Amino acid sequence: MDADAHQVGGTVRLGTPEAFGTYFLAPRLAELCTAQPALEVELVANPRSFSLSKREADLAIGMTRPETGRLYARKLVDYALGLYAARRYVEAAETIRSVDDLPRHRWVGYVEDLLWTSELNYLPQVSAAIHPQARISNVITQLEAVRGGAGLAVLPHFLARGCQDLVAVLPEVHIVRAYWLIAHADTRDLPRVRLVSDFLTRQAEAAGNAFGWRRRKTRARTIRELPDQLSLDELAALWRSLRPAAWPRSRRRREGTLPCCRGA
Repeated sequence: MDADAHQVGGTVRLGTPEAFGTYFLAPRLAELCTAQPALEVELVANPRSFSLSKREADLAIGMTRPETGRLYARKLVDYALGLYAARRYVEAAETIRSVDDLPRHRWVGYVEDLLWTSELNYLPQVSAAIHPQARISNVITQLEAVRGGAGLAVLPHFLARGCQDLVAVLPEVHIVRAYWLIAHADTRDLPRVRLVSDFLTRQAEAAGNAFGWRRRKTRARTIRELPDQLSLDELAALWRSLRPAAWPRSRRRREGTLPCCRGA
């Protein structure tokens, strides 16, 4: 088949969070541009949400699934975050043995009233007693502040693991978030938009453990750490493993039956 038959022209604007766009997508654009020389890509990697209905972007990477609008969204990838500090900070500061030690250290966090999504409000999930001394509006600048010794921060593994001067602190502190691929109903089936959407999907799937997401076989897991879909038998087995003592004896005899629970 003629290679030209697979060529797509036009412009696609893609809005992404700054870390995903800068550290994951930008290094992979060469493959897309080489394969599609007639395609123009506009990458807007900013810490903000994008209105597809106002044509601010053709595709967007968000951190939550949109609840309103004529939008199509699917989870692109889960990614994990952990606690990091500069090696020199860890060597000079008080030893960190548990979460109880964390509030006694300097922290780098977000400017709360500039958060573009509540998904970035990580620190209360680590400890309510943590109060950042330095507040920075985007994660890339936070990364550089941490590398300079400003303190500890919650950073995505795919961002921090490439920095040899950073060390992971309390690896058992594990936070999971997701990136969602979002398209507008009016443009999602345009060939150029579909091509970029498929490219993003392939790249995320090929990344493997680059996003630091691993299904851990631990007894206590948060809702965020569970797969999107489980069969009834899998849900029953999970519930029995987490709360065996809480099941009435008569209910435990019923295979595949789950108690009613409130959604998180």
